[in-house]
Amino acid sequence: MKKLASLFVLITYYSYAQYQTVIDTDYPWYSNVIRYIQPDSNATDFLSSLIEVVPKTDSIDFTKRLVFLDENQVRLEFGNALNEMRARYNKSILKYNDTISQSLKYSYENEIAADYASTYVLFESVEYQNIVMHFENKERAYCNYFIDLATMTDTDFFEMTAASATEYGFYFDDTNFDGFYTFIVVIK
Repeated sequence: MKKLASLFVLITYYSYAQYQTVIDTDYPWYSNVIRYIQPDSNATDFLSSLIEVVPKTDSIDFTKRLVFLDENQVRLEFGNALNEMRARYNKSILKYNDTISQSLKYSYENEIAADYASTYVLFESVEYQNIVMHFENKERAYCNYFIDLATMTDTDFFEMTAASATEYGFYFDDTNFDGFYTFIVVIK
């Protein structure tokens, strides 16, 4: 009976700690904030055919905004989070390029075409920032969340980890559009 109980615990643990890969690759995918559920291959409706992103903890309230990130702290944490992710895949550290960031800011805030092609763009409701509510350093966890989303699928993953890349710039704002925030990154 004791062996049966141990086997049950092992199987239960394995189901919660499933190894995930970057979708459509064999590369391991790491996240301490979210996990994903693969689309249902037999789906007949559109939503079931999409990748579902879920928090690692089930006690997240997305009905109202509970987390208010310090934009300046997010800006300080992003480069470290980005380069930490790249180091996991043995990619070189990127240098921050303020010209790219200022160009993105000017383009976005003035609603004109950007000078740089975006590597990844996230525009979602501010309530989704609640996903980091259980973390001590919410700004760092939020940067990890953004990078997790940006590396989940093969195309974005290969852009975020490009071996030829040497620099990055980004734009983050959660005040210009009431109820929504924007995060744009360029890696080149």
